[in-house]
Amino acid sequence: MIYVIISVSVILLILIIISLYIFNTTCNKKSKSYMGIFKKMGMNLSDRVNKEAVAWFKSQEVEDITIESFDGLKLHGVVLKAPKAVRTIICVHGYRGKGMYDFSNIYQYLNDNKSNLVMIDQRACGKSEGKYLTFGANEKKDLAKWIDYVTKEVDTKNPIYLYGISMGATTCLLSLEYEEAKKITGVIADCGFTSFKDELNHIFNKIYHMPACLFMIFVSMFCKIIGGFSMNEADTKKSLINNNVPVLIIHGDKDTFVPGSNSEVNYSLLKSKKQLVWIKGANHGSSMADDPDNYRDAINKFFNKYK
Repeated sequence: MIYVIISVSVILLILIIISLYIFNTTCNKKSKSYMGIFKKMGMNLSDRVNKEAVAWFKSQEVEDITIESFDGLKLHGVVLKAPKAVRTIICVHGYRGKGMYDFSNIYQYLNDNKSNLVMIDQRACGKSEGKYLTFGANEKKDLAKWIDYVTKEVDTKNPIYLYGISMGATTCLLSLEYEEAKKITGVIADCGFTSFKDELNHIFNKIYHMPACLFMIFVSMFCKIIGGFSMNEADTKKSLINNNVPVLIIHGDKDTFVPGSNSEVNYSLLKSKKQLVWIKGANHGSSMADDPDNYRDAINKFFNKYK
């Protein structure tokens, strides 16, 4: 009997240690281990960054803005105004990203076409405070506050859109559960996932050829105790059913990091006016770089239809 107890204890200890590593790798701002995961998942982040556009953005006059999150964090963003603007877009970058890089293939085009851009730094990213990324669980609450701020302080007359990429897309979709979403004219969601749990399972199956469910109970525990959030709150299945805001979903059909099936599920859950656009040959987050003509065309049609 003692050997059974020892064996079970050892197995549990191993599961706890691995789960803590998973939590830190995925959620801890200071962890650098995620770069190895990106590489193993077939992602090259530098390929999708338009360096000329980044230089252009850095040369522009922007206004720094800040808000306070529900849990007391200082969240940072910048506003890039457009002459004779006809809309304002809140741009929400992806996992551990920055708007300056994630939207580098589109923001100059959008600004030239009369769009004010509000580029926010999600919590624990860029100049925003925070120790842990929460895959949309707390970021959705932050975005609701950003919507309230932008509609009151940045643009009180033009339609406001949300535009997110990867985790930013999921954050946008999750934020639709809040009252502030009624102030939004439309949402563009580029390659978002359905939930933290689904994405974790995909990564484990792809890299380690094993289901993440073996560790999920402990990872969930660390998220709650250390990270201050519930994994269940990062799940679009609970936020899209009652949404009335029009949504444009875009996804590359060669995405190795967030499978296109995620966007298919999100699309199926939406009861609002919606469209799903596939970009052929594009990997994760590279749709706007790989096929700018079709990408811009889809966005322009969306803006013209819902304004």
